[in-house]
Amino acid sequence: KLEILFEGASQCGLIKAVVGQWKGRAKGEYDSTTPNIFAWVIQGTFEIENCLLQKSDGLAIFQSEKIEFEALSNNALIIFLEIA
Repeated sequence: KLEILFEGASQCGLIKAVVGQWKGRAKGEYDSTTPNIFAWVIQGTFEIENCLLQKSDGLAIFQSEKIEFEALSNNALIIFLEIA
């Protein structure tokens, strides 16, 4: 369900960008290659690591390589950014 948008090193430290669309009440996990991740909700509502995020909300997650989340609305879109 997750699609890679970008993968590679850059001057700003971005390593990977992944996007996914989820149905309501669908649970998922994101396994990253780095311990620093930024999650940004494009559309809908998600619960990520016990935090409620709605459209345009973001969450920085440090020292975690596995992120658990749940979409709380239909057609919810999220982007995960892995940061060096």
